[in-house]
Amino acid sequence: MSDGGVFILDVNTQKKLDQHIAGPAWVHPFGNNLVIIKVGDAPNHASNWNIRVFENTKGSRYLLHEENIQEASFPKDDIVNALKVKFRKVKVIDTDRNRPSFASERLYFICKK
Repeated sequence: MSDGGVFILDVNTQKKLDQHIAGPAWVHPFGNNLVIIKVGDAPNHASNWNIRVFENTKGSRYLLHEENIQEASFPKDDIVNALKVKFRKVKVIDTDRNRPSFASERLYFICKK
């Protein structure tokens, strides 16, 4: 990255991941297809996003596409400290609040080289 360049990272907080883990699966039809997403526990305080897409191929026939995506969250200060190794400025934004807090569900890290 060039000097003066900007890197933006967004993360789900552990609070948000825990809410998804405790909640029901999401079911979303789109066109003649269907997606089902269920977030569950994974080892080492991570979460597993099980994403199943049922692709309508003909009439009542569907082809299943499935992926499992692991996601972990880390404390805000740990992320800031890691980013400051490579960036001279790191700003953290919670778009739902004046500043990040324990109630934050998603954080944006704006980093300048």
